[in-house]
Amino acid sequence: MYVHEQLFVLTLNPDTGKLRGGDGRRLALAASAFSDLLLGDVLHCDEATRLAHQRGTAPDNPVLRAAFEEVTRKPRRKFAGHIAGLSSAHFRDTALRQLHKKGWVEECETTAWLLFPALGYRLKDGEIVTKVVARMRAVLDRSRDQDAVGTALVALAYQAKLLPYFLSSEEIAAAKTRLTAITRGADATAAVRSAIASIDAALAASITANAAVVASID
Repeated sequence: MYVHEQLFVLTLNPDTGKLRGGDGRRLALAASAFSDLLLGDVLHCDEATRLAHQRGTAPDNPVLRAAFEEVTRKPRRKFAGHIAGLSSAHFRDTALRQLHKKGWVEECETTAWLLFPALGYRLKDGEIVTKVVARMRAVLDRSRDQDAVGTALVALAYQAKLLPYFLSSEEIAAAKTRLTAITRGADATAAVRSAIASIDAALAASITANAAVVASID
């Protein structure tokens, strides 16, 4: 499974069919698609935190293609800007439709603004979440080192404030130092370490910028 697929699986609320997580969840989901392209050597992040294509052909996967085309359209935009640019309802719906196409989720009825009927999604098999959480725990306790996808997943889930849904407060507190190291690309090759560190830094910058915009509106 791609990083973005696993992160979307974690965000699905089994009770409501909606997405859950902290304020950074929407941005983390967008960042997860760029994570897959960086880890797959399709994109590269330079020292100026700008993304560049390593390959000239857009991926077939519609979610990854959306991230690839975001970079194509705005080649001078910094990584954090690309995350904000991709984090739309259209991108979210594209990813959820892709999970539906793969047979991992099913459509259900939910509500928008606590009033209007809306389309939601539920996992067909909760075992998927169990496997994803087990992968994150393995990264945290170092029983699964050199897992680039798992490491990126943990870093993004941490930023999106999704970990409390699956790990106890004691587990998270005990893993605090480890989580900080993971966001810096610990236990990874130089290339992967650079990718994960740039993903985390760009996501943090995008979340901060988004919070500033919200604050100015309030």
